[in-house]
Amino acid sequence: MVRSTSYNGILVLLHLIFVIPLSAQGSRALPTETRNLDVKADRAQQEYLNSLFELSKNYEDIGAIDKSKQMLNAILTVMPDAEAVKKKLEEYDNAVFEDQVRTFDLDTSLGWTQSGIRVTKGKPIRIEATGSYKFIVNADLGPEGYDSNSAARDLVHGVPTGALMAVIAPIPSPKGGKKKSPELEPFLIGERKEFVPEESGTLLLKVNTPPLAKCIGKLKIKLSGNISR
Repeated sequence: MVRSTSYNGILVLLHLIFVIPLSAQGSRALPTETRNLDVKADRAQQEYLNSLFELSKNYEDIGAIDKSKQMLNAILTVMPDAEAVKKKLEEYDNAVFEDQVRTFDLDTSLGWTQSGIRVTKGKPIRIEATGSYKFIVNADLGPEGYDSNSAARDLVHGVPTGALMAVIAPIPSPKGGKKKSPELEPFLIGERKEFVPEESGTLLLKVNTPPLAKCIGKLKIKLSGNISR
């Protein structure tokens, strides 16, 4: 859970924003009725923002961070330049990469490997990889090289040869049935990638190696962010 004193900055901001209320703005005298309405508008807006502020704190206290962020974003709709609120939201975004972490060794000889981690659509995650491995190609080739169909099947276009890549496999529906599985599209990870999944599912990892390549070695993988088992 995020623990910080940045809420103090938000509280100060909410008090300062009403130092010059609507009822005191303008260079000419306003009718009494207009001034009275402006005073009510000032009070209503301040009560609204204070309520959002208190709700955000209360949601954080019980660990409902998503709800707390919703309240802070609501404040930004009224005060889009509120730096203290933006800073608090940034703290939340960074904290998720510290609070939820899993590490494991990826055996590069095994092909596509289940990470045991589920990701959620629209929730950012980070993948980091360290270490090294070897791959040995043991194939008899003629002057034309690999058969294009074979290479296309085993190497992913747009991902450097040997690079770490990932794919998100959809979670099977509990209702079962024979629904056609969508075509999965692997994407580059490399040493580090932070991204927002476009779909929910299970994360699989693999190195992009040529057909018939033999891989030897392991990579240390660190997963963090909005992940679950």
